[in-house]
Amino acid sequence: MEKNVRLKKSLYIVSLASVASVLGIFEIPMLVPWLKIDLSEVVVLVSAIVVGYKGAFGVIGLRSLVRRLALGFLPSEIIGELIAVVASLVILGAYYLASKLAKTHRAPLMYEIPIEKPKVTLKETLIITGIITFSLAFVLLMFNFFIATPLYLSVLGRFELPFADIKTIHFTVFTFLKDPAIMDLLVAFDVNLDEPYLSSFFFYIMVMYAPLNISKGITTTLVFLLIKPRLQYLEL
Repeated sequence: MEKNVRLKKSLYIVSLASVASVLGIFEIPMLVPWLKIDLSEVVVLVSAIVVGYKGAFGVIGLRSLVRRLALGFLPSEIIGELIAVVASLVILGAYYLASKLAKTHRAPLMYEIPIEKPKVTLKETLIITGIITFSLAFVLLMFNFFIATPLYLSVLGRFELPFADIKTIHFTVFTFLKDPAIMDLLVAFDVNLDEPYLSSFFFYIMVMYAPLNISKGITTTLVFLLIKPRLQYLEL
């Protein structure tokens, strides 16, 4: 019996990861060119409901692997995938916290189907949307500012842009902004930072990424909450 449950759970994880991979490849353009979101995190949240949080971690890992197999393993793309994994983990953690605060946390549907009729209240919607959106916007802003963008741009310039003369891979913003080759690369991308460079670069990251992550948090949460009441009727 236990082996059958484990096999069934594995099949659901693979199936959900397949759906997440497809949704992760096709991005939805927003108002400006750099604002594109995908709905794969909706599947990650569905996974937490259906197979539990450990299963959701498996969905995130498989989605990333399939997406890279489909789109390639360029160094900059691997960094981009890392950012996507961090975003998924933040959304998953924020949902766990929000469901505890809203008192809607339940055992995975694979193990326990609730008797009461599923219903998403306004309180639950506000709590979950607010916590996920704030967490995603704040954590991704800090992560992009301190680590991800310096690492991404230095890797991009070092391995993929023939005109860039970058010799060092930067893992933090503090060494990143001291590299003259990096400043030349930023100018090539029409990014002209004013002194003090640290605060100027922070403002640039905030303008570039905050609207994206706020939009992603709200869209992901609202789509998930529309789906959530219907998950109880799945034949598990």
